[in-house]
Amino acid sequence: MKKGETLCCVRKRLGSHLRLEPFPFGLGARDRGFGFRGSAIQLRSWSPNLRICKKTGVAQVGSIVVGIAGGSASGKSTVVRELTSLMGRSRVAVLSHDAYYHDLSHMPIGRRSQVNVDHPDSLQTSLLLRHIKALQAGHTVEVPSYDYASQTRSSAGITITSAPVLIVEGMLVLCDERLRDLMDLRVFVDTSPEQRLQRRIERDVLERGRDAKTVKQQHLERVQPMHEIYVQPSRVHADFLIPGGGHNIESIRALAGQVLELLDG
Repeated sequence: MKKGETLCCVRKRLGSHLRLEPFPFGLGARDRGFGFRGSAIQLRSWSPNLRICKKTGVAQVGSIVVGIAGGSASGKSTVVRELTSLMGRSRVAVLSHDAYYHDLSHMPIGRRSQVNVDHPDSLQTSLLLRHIKALQAGHTVEVPSYDYASQTRSSAGITITSAPVLIVEGMLVLCDERLRDLMDLRVFVDTSPEQRLQRRIERDVLERGRDAKTVKQQHLERVQPMHEIYVQPSRVHADFLIPGGGHNIESIRALAGQVLELLDG
């Protein structure tokens, strides 16, 4: 959007077929600026200006949304950390689908482990959708704080503020068409089943208070079958693949370049 240009002028310039989506705040007049300094991508300024979503051709206001999917323990969180570091931490907001697991505090503790947390129904995706749209519109959201050991949510949420880049991360984020439609760039972290199992054991034992035998059994009985039904098929929706997981720095740098290109319009 050019400085001082009205929405009417934008519609005429871009074409009457484009749909302008309404947001509850005015359009910023400043141009966004970007460049490189050292190893990090620097955004000199940002305001919620008009842009065209390359996926839908729709004129939009708000953050660039990057969806990052992949199997359990494929390295998604590492990719997010590296990408955030490259883009600049203050310029990136992150939503993890894992934070939206349903609160199981109403269930007896013995029954909670029977819930298949690798199935899409275990997640409150409707709330995630609302939060994405709110952040795109420049609002602040309260994301649930989920305790994996007890499979419950704490009373206090985590405050996330809007930023030029919004990363939505989770193994099932490319499975849901509603989520995909909000994304400007769809990424799949492609890691072998053997690597994912080893990483899952290490992660769940250290970070989630589980024992290795239970983690391995759960992987074979639930995680891998759900991966084959839901996660792996969603790979076809990806615009960008990261082979080998979060240690593929070259691919992550290339991804950062694509995000920068989207920001540059």
